[in-house]
Amino acid sequence: MIMNMSLPQKIIVLCIVVLLPSHSVMAGSFSDILRVMGISVAPSGVRGTATILQGNLWLSKIDGTGAYRPKPITRDGTYHSPLWIPGSSQILAIKGNKLVQLDTEGNEEKVLYPLAGSITLHGFDKRDAKSVLILQNSVPAVLSLANGKTTFLPYDKENEEDRTAAARLSRDFRSYGHVKVFVESQPMFDALDNEEGNNKIHIIGEQIPETVIPCPEYCIQPALSENGRQLVFVGP
Repeated sequence: MIMNMSLPQKIIVLCIVVLLPSHSVMAGSFSDILRVMGISVAPSGVRGTATILQGNLWLSKIDGTGAYRPKPITRDGTYHSPLWIPGSSQILAIKGNKLVQLDTEGNEEKVLYPLAGSITLHGFDKRDAKSVLILQNSVPAVLSLANGKTTFLPYDKENEEDRTAAARLSRDFRSYGHVKVFVESQPMFDALDNEEGNNKIHIIGEQIPETVIPCPEYCIQPALSENGRQLVFVGP
């Protein structure tokens, strides 16, 4: 059929083939898209209560018997929304108003793109390791690591299912198939009845022992590595 086309017609067909994406993130409702992307939302009963939005990145290594004491890997306190980049030991995070990539020692930090507005990172598309689910000014979208462009997702704020899915994109809960990671917050009081933080990160799964990681003052936005051996989170 193409052989019988004129040259302009062939050019048009080739352009359509090149521009047509291998999959579309725009089909279906927002809650349907989350399921297709493989991004789980937190049951409301285990969402965190932290109000601190940024800090330093902390790392804890995990073995078969438990977790090592977490250590900070950054120092200037302007990081949030850490995620592990699929297929690597690199961390993706937001630093101030920039999207950055860094290693588990906090070294070799690379600025990927400047960001505009209030943005939080929530997970990679399981079909495309270059696509990240974000909330931009509370509106769900996909950020491409290939070109830094943002594609807003169909989201109906009048639809109860969509509203629930967006509300449950908690920064303090992550689901990795059969493994769940969440922050437990239990306030403590000193001798003068001043409230002190007593947060802990729990890692639970069907075939692994529960791991509890004590937090330094506070901890939010935990993210577990693909092999389950390292946990990054935001702390003081």
